Amino acid sequence: MLLTDSIDFTNNLSTKQIIIKFKDASQKNLEMIKQKYNISKYKRVFPDTKNKQLAAKLGLNNYYRIYIKDQNMKKELLKDLNQELIIENAEPNVVAHSTLIPNDDCYCTQWGPKHIEAAKGWSLETGKENITIAVLDTGISLNHPDLKPNLVQGYDMVDITPDEFITSPGWELTGDYLDRDFLPIDEVGHGTHVAGIIAAVGNNAEGIAGVTWHCRVMPVKVLTKYKNITTGQVTGIGLFDDISAGVIQATDAGADIINLSLGSLNKSLILEDAINYTLNQDVTIIAAMGNENIEEPSYPAAFPGVIAVGSINKNDQLSDFSNSGDHIDLVAPGEDIMSSYLNNGYKKLSGTSMAAPHVAGLVGLIKSINPSLSNNQIQNILFKTATDLGKKGFDKFYGWGKINIFEALKLVLKYPDGTLIKDNNSSIYIIEDGKLHHIPTSNIFYYNKYNPNQIIEVSSEQLALYPLEKKKLFPPGTLIKTKNSSQVYFIEGRKKRRILSAKLFAELGFKTKNIITVTKYEFNLHSTDPPIKESFPHLNGTLLKGNGPAIYVIENGMKRYIPSLNIFNTLYRSQNIIKVPDEIINKYQDGPIKLFKDGTLIRSNPNQIYIFYNYSKHLIPNFDVFNAFKFKYKNIIKVSKNELELIPTGPPLI
Repeated sequence: MLLTDSIDFTNNLSTKQIIIKFKDASQKNLEMIKQKYNISKYKRVFPDTKNKQLAAKLGLNNYYRIYIKDQNMKKELLKDLNQELIIENAEPNVVAHSTLIPNDDCYCTQWGPKHIEAAKGWSLETGKENITIAVLDTGISLNHPDLKPNLVQGYDMVDITPDEFITSPGWELTGDYLDRDFLPIDEVGHGTHVAGIIAAVGNNAEGIAGVTWHCRVMPVKVLTKYKNITTGQVTGIGLFDDISAGVIQATDAGADIINLSLGSLNKSLILEDAINYTLNQDVTIIAAMGNENIEEPSYPAAFPGVIAVGSINKNDQLSDFSNSGDHIDLVAPGEDIMSSYLNNGYKKLSGTSMAAPHVAGLVGLIKSINPSLSNNQIQNILFKTATDLGKKGFDKFYGWGKINIFEALKLVLKYPDGTLIKDNNSSIYIIEDGKLHHIPTSNIFYYNKYNPNQIIEVSSEQLALYPLEKKKLFPPGTLIKTKNSSQVYFIEGRKKRRILSAKLFAELGFKTKNIITVTKYEFNLHSTDPPIKESFPHLNGTLLKGNGPAIYVIENGMKRYIPSLNIFNTLYRSQNIIKVPDEIINKYQDGPIKLFKDGTLIRSNPNQIYIFYNYSKHLIPNFDVFNAFKFKYKNIIKVSKNELELIPTGPPLI
């Protein structure tokens, strides 16, 4: 059982309940156990799950909670049940506790977000409404003005039977602890505080700002109010079967992330199975390490796959109360944390309970940028970008270090189409349609008019964010031949087409000086289409110029006007222009005007820089964003106001 430093009833708080996991929960086996051990009350723990196949694989359908009349017989009964061949596991229904250290009210400035570079991170992402973070806790103040806009349907999963619960002397269960419903009302304040750290509405002139401003919060009440009769002190407690049911309910209801600012020193199979049900569906789980200042594992933080979070103070030192150990992953601010509280108020609290939601909020921002990331990818991003504290590298006090929101979001940024990136092995890729295309040779790089100054070096983690597509080949309109052959081919799409004769070559307007000699490898990258037999219509990629200054490119049987030299120079070479009579030009229907190459940086005045992709210009809103994408000022093309106005405006880059 995990308890706060300020409350000590470890030896007294328990239940008259046992959780049984049958190997096969058939009616026959259930009846046999009932009769043999004189069990009168029992209840299936997970009556329904959304992912039936996964639930069956993990044996979730085989869990039952049984009631025992004599608490003194519990230890012996557990031993006997675990020896039954039809039972996989029997364990007490453990009591877990919220993990906080209470402080006095204080309405001062938040220090946590500043300490983990949240402000710079918010220039990249403030959260998306389609990402939901479940807060499994004491519930949430549903009408709190700093939380209400971000709340979605919640659940009260607490279902405690008073006569099966053994309280500590001087303490009592109060509030709503009977029966499950859809009103997860917070009577303690802990869950409201945690939710505010994660997703209090930002930039609304109200109270505080969460790590994510717009991600949705799903309140799932799994802890109820436990009150000291004499002092009035309250805390949150809950049973492991209710917490496990809450984990599964949150997962089935569509949560992308689950925060568990609670724990116990008791390991539990039912909770581990519920955790695995969730992790197997790539829902990310973050849990508090606990506040006993010990190295002993606390659960669920110590379960494999769960991100375990310890607490630090303003000086980057591990908090005096924070647990540590080999299972710790990260640390985050956890002392004197200002957040939302009961009665539409705000309060400062301390504990690993306050540290964990900083990480949950960051994962919300990460998934807002790329919701398809796996749990392994997310953990790699968090660990790689953490600010190292303590001993170099991983250590048992700080894990991989203090989370850094800005660095994490930079690592997960999706670069726009047209971006050239290079990995640690010096392989160069171009991003097109959100996918990676390897540029296999320097010849192909050069003839696609790529600029080596625009190559951005990225980590293997960033590279892994993009699916790998087909290799980039020579651009349409390129004339190629191999070293030992005089046969010339024209590149059209990913195909090469043989030009049948020198006469046809001349009729097409081609020049021998534009033929490039390629390697056999490069030649074979292009599959072969039927040969070219006619000089009209011109092929895709052909540059045409009539009697006037206008230059066109032929694409899909249409001519596309290239309206400026700036645009032309990002795409083509002037030596490839073919002069034809105006009557030839006029035979082609007009297509959309041709604009810049994807990935081009442009500006008309010094204060507004755009990046062009997907046939539109996208404003780069500030220098933090510019630098986060590793753009270079020397690559910006200055354009006229008229050129800028030609380009449709898309949404800002971030």
